[in-house]
Amino acid sequence: MVNTKQGNKFISALGVVLQNPELLSVHQKYIFVVSHMRSNSTLLAHILGSNDEISGHVEMHQSYTSKLDLLKLNYKIFRSEEVSHCRYRLDKVLHESWSISDTILSSSDKVRIIFLLREPEQTIKSIVSMWERRKSNSEARSNLIERAFKHYSYRAESLSSYSIKANCDSIFLPSEQLLSEPDLVLPSLSKWLGLEHKLSQSYNIFSNTGAPGCGDPSPAIKSGSIIKSIERRYDDVVIEPEMLTKANKIFLKCQNTLLKNCHKIEDFY
Repeated sequence: MVNTKQGNKFISALGVVLQNPELLSVHQKYIFVVSHMRSNSTLLAHILGSNDEISGHVEMHQSYTSKLDLLKLNYKIFRSEEVSHCRYRLDKVLHESWSISDTILSSSDKVRIIFLLREPEQTIKSIVSMWERRKSNSEARSNLIERAFKHYSYRAESLSSYSIKANCDSIFLPSEQLLSEPDLVLPSLSKWLGLEHKLSQSYNIFSNTGAPGCGDPSPAIKSGSIIKSIERRYDDVVIEPEMLTKANKIFLKCQNTLLKNCHKIEDFY
């Protein structure tokens, strides 16, 4: 027996698609920001999603195993933003729970990937600080540090693997460069994407900007523009030297792989 709730959802989705057939367009293109937590991915997605040619700005929490999942993304973004037609649709993939199949990575005419990688020490400390601010957190800091290290390690391995397998156009953006050199990064990304209107350092504040489960929860994301400020150091979060050495090796290996297999921002100056 078909679940009534699921049946109603299907009928609702079908009605939306019938009224907006462009959601099934074979000419639709996609941008995936592939990274890890606390990589400035929320900032980048807001900048991208504020451009008239791109819709989507928040992680949709889904895998991409077939082209049917791309259509699912079209529907999700339309339901959240009510934009039925645009050149690119955007999603972030930041967790091991969600994957991108070889089929999608081989969609050279449809998919573009931005690989975003931040150095490990500040990333791990930032993740731990974020988790500790959650009201539900009761874990010891040492456990949080270990979890954050594992997340970073697994994601670095996935980024490397995706960059090797990708037959689509991809570019590597060091996370720190987005903040330190936006005057170079944004025109280069605009050129790489072939946008008619260049990306701006100012971006839209969406209804879920800063909300729990929707990316960066810090007040800075609600500023509406890139803040070139001194990065918070999280000196109270101490990572053991052995773990930090391992993390730095993982970072360098991933960075070298991305540099070898992807375009660089400098390629489009």
